[in-house]
Amino acid sequence: MICVQNAADCEYSFEKPPWFLRLPRYPSFVPLLRLSGRKTCERVLRQGRVWKGPLFSARWIAGEPRNTRNPHRGLFIGTVVPASLDKSAVRRNRMRRRCREAMRTIIRDGAPVPTAQLLLLPRSASLNAPFPELQAQARALLTALSVACPPTSDPASSNSR
Repeated sequence: MICVQNAADCEYSFEKPPWFLRLPRYPSFVPLLRLSGRKTCERVLRQGRVWKGPLFSARWIAGEPRNTRNPHRGLFIGTVVPASLDKSAVRRNRMRRRCREAMRTIIRDGAPVPTAQLLLLPRSASLNAPFPELQAQARALLTALSVACPPTSDPASSNSR
């Protein structure tokens, strides 16, 4: 809440600050940009470059998704876990969450993040693997991504007129 004092009336009014000025509830939590939409995910699956690891594989395309209204810089992450991987939806969701959380913790720790669309495809081994191994895989994936599509400079800061 922002407390604003009206000098003329000497009254206080409380208004909610915009979302980008609010402090996070959990300071160590870094939200990830989501890759959503059937067409977007299918496009990344068909046209994306492939990275393979023992716990999960990934497909990615450099740049932001076409369906974003406001341009964002960062890693747009989506997950695909087919029903043929495990018959239990609980286990499939756990694989999905563990891979996404491994990516989030590596990004939180300061790994360089390019602007790309990333689709994670967990393998069944990611369900029982120790979390540090998942983090090591995520770190290797981000290293490969930053080499393949280096972070670009902010267009607002460059004066190329």
